[in-house]
Amino acid sequence: MRRPWATRSRANRCAGSYWATPSSSFASAQARRWPWKTAAAIGCRPCPPGQLIDDTIECPYHGLCFNSEGVCTHVPGQVDAPEHARVRAYAAIERYGIVWIWGGEAAGADVTRMPDWRWVEDEGWTVKGGRFSIPCHYMMSVDNLMDLSHVGYVHKTTIGSALDGEEAEIDTFAEKDHVTVRRWTRNRPPPPAYAAKHGVEGLVDRWQIIEFRAPCHVRTFKGMEPNMYGVEGFDFTSADADAPESAVTVCRGNTCITPETETSCHYFTVPCHRVHVEEEPLNQDVDILARTQENIAYNPDADLVVIHVDEGVEKARQLARMAVRMEERA
Repeated sequence: MRRPWATRSRANRCAGSYWATPSSSFASAQARRWPWKTAAAIGCRPCPPGQLIDDTIECPYHGLCFNSEGVCTHVPGQVDAPEHARVRAYAAIERYGIVWIWGGEAAGADVTRMPDWRWVEDEGWTVKGGRFSIPCHYMMSVDNLMDLSHVGYVHKTTIGSALDGEEAEIDTFAEKDHVTVRRWTRNRPPPPAYAAKHGVEGLVDRWQIIEFRAPCHVRTFKGMEPNMYGVEGFDFTSADADAPESAVTVCRGNTCITPETETSCHYFTVPCHRVHVEEEPLNQDVDILARTQENIAYNPDADLVVIHVDEGVEKARQLARMAVRMEERA
């Protein structure tokens, strides 16, 4: 699917593979962002990042220079560059501190389809972000977020507890353009990391709201509150809901998972914390996802077992497949 907004690094010049296509991007002197498919004009070899010269990138292989429109403007030792020496340029915008690329035709770029990460620009939130390379199909990373029952096992020494899986109340809501999973764990001891860092004693209630929008955008809203039952109107189902001021921890996670290849992806995440900054143990997720992808490659025809916590995962995948079919018909 090439007509969503995908993300890449904010650096003035960067390169990588997106949608199984080598590409580069750079910021011009006019502070505009230009990404384009990198294919050397000679031999169609992938072009590394190259050197940024004024508003062009110089290919490190033969020295050809390309401008922001993907047009070759200079060939060493040659007066005129061939008209067909060009690479595809994509529409892009910089927002929330990240570069967003429209993978379809530039004329069809629709900014209204960008996810709402407004907390990133709110001074009332502490913002941390990063990019991770994960050796798995991008939808496996989506699965990992839509089913947070794994937190009690993959992250049991940090932010999770086995009770997260045993006693969580889970509801799944499927709408036309998004899927939401709501998880509650009520009146249980806090996970080790929370108890140690915040001195939380006694029992707490935890909430986790996860929202998926096809094909690759996930927002999470999670937190912990000692007396959540007493908070009026707190039985919410939306990632946009407000958290009570008495919450011990509150985090709004903003994630875009951009496909790299069939078995790898770029994981861009910008969590926003209102109360205390928690270190997300994503390295534990990366390890388990990589091993899962290896197992699939070893036995691709294995029958998959679907359990009750997979309802959100299944509905998210259905929505992603539907989005692909709609694009194919367009």
